[in-house]
Amino acid sequence: MRNRENADSQGVLADVGAERALLASASRGTPEQIANMLVAVKEELFFLPLHMLAWRVIREKLEAAIPWDWTIFKAKLKRLDVAESDAESLSDEMARNVPAAGMWRNYAEVVEDYHVRRGMEQIARESLMLVHNKKEKAAVHLGQIEGRYFELHANRGRGEMKHISAFAGEALENFKESAKRKGKVSGGIATGFTDIDRLNIKGVRKKHLWCYGAPPGGGKTLFLMKKLYNIASGAHDYTAIASEWDQEPIPAALFSLEMDGAELAERELVRLSRVNLNTLQRGMENREELEKLGAAALSLKHPKLYIEPTFNISVQDLRIRARYAVAKYGVRIIGVDYAQLLHSDTKAAKLNKTTGQEEVSRGLKQLAQELEIPVIVLVQVQREAFKGRPNLGNIADSAQYCKDADVVAMLSPWNSKLYEPTAADVITSRGDFGEEDDDVLGENDDMNFLACDFVKTRGFGGTSGKAPLKIRWDREFYDLSSTCNRLFDPQGRNVQR
Repeated sequence: MRNRENADSQGVLADVGAERALLASASRGTPEQIANMLVAVKEELFFLPLHMLAWRVIREKLEAAIPWDWTIFKAKLKRLDVAESDAESLSDEMARNVPAAGMWRNYAEVVEDYHVRRGMEQIARESLMLVHNKKEKAAVHLGQIEGRYFELHANRGRGEMKHISAFAGEALENFKESAKRKGKVSGGIATGFTDIDRLNIKGVRKKHLWCYGAPPGGGKTLFLMKKLYNIASGAHDYTAIASEWDQEPIPAALFSLEMDGAELAERELVRLSRVNLNTLQRGMENREELEKLGAAALSLKHPKLYIEPTFNISVQDLRIRARYAVAKYGVRIIGVDYAQLLHSDTKAAKLNKTTGQEEVSRGLKQLAQELEIPVIVLVQVQREAFKGRPNLGNIADSAQYCKDADVVAMLSPWNSKLYEPTAADVITSRGDFGEEDDDVLGENDDMNFLACDFVKTRGFGGTSGKAPLKIRWDREFYDLSSTCNRLFDPQGRNVQR
């Protein structure tokens, strides 16, 4: 027994003293501390089998709310085939060890740290064995190793129970921040689209999963690229009052499962240079247009926007790549284009399509929560879904991908017959929200506008019962922009015009 207790000094990754102190803390904690221990401490974290059994007994007593009794504790250990001498020794040491119950978290962190290190050591040994195993390709072994490290990292995330007053304090601080910013986006990431930022004044918040649905050719990739570019570069549509925008460029990443990086870059060059793509592809550009193109290419060096074209990958692999992007580039928001091209590697997912879709949706939500960043995912829906105003019922084939989303929005061509504003909604072109072009309120050219309808929201009102947001679509130059140029409404109205 003594040789095992001195494991750390003999080169084994464990702190037996911290394990004993953690066990002793559990016998003296307050109800709130005990509740947090039951969530945070797992049996497999302990190194010594005796400590694993001891925690199993302690956990049963705490969950059953049984008063602590050392005699009962020793008797329970003996029933689990623990030698009487070991049970007596552990009980006596725990009784003599009187750590402050409030220190349990410190002991738990030490115990978990050694548990992770032992896991890393085990994976390193397995990796060395796979290096010399030439029966399969190295890429297969690399995927297995990455999966093991991912599983080890994912298992570390655990919740913690707090009194409601602690969360109320956090909410109050959020309201105070909003009051200081006087109508500006606070608490999340602004998108640079005044229409969207006004509707969702809290911004795109960390741990949230946003889902945009659109038919093929419906502008969803263009919309996501413009959104990420705005965030990564500091570009915006706040042209009426520039001081409304004070967000520094934020690193963003796009995982493109459909389009190649060069194709996406082509669109950005066309948008920034305002040179027609057909002219460029035919080699008919003049000197002035070439200069604009070169200036646009130089300007793309500044945004903190990273693109990884990756095809036929699983949601598990995506989570590994996303974690790498966050660690290497400091990425704080991720886009995925698009969900149907992801799959799950589990056996159940391969046998059932619906199960696979659910695991993809759940995996994307877990990605946002684990990395504590927002994730925006695109979903392709059938064109027939947009015969009327789109809603969640229109995306039956893709509904599972939006199941775990915090926000779901539908993109569709603007329909003036459905969305024509009433006189009460219309603000003059030089009203509170800044200047607007005359064609914003017209209905003669619906193809030049995109409807963004928020059909599911968490944390803001959405567009239910109101006209969807109207986004200007410049098809020639692959550009989307807001139809209004001022964010703050001093009269408190939440209408677009």
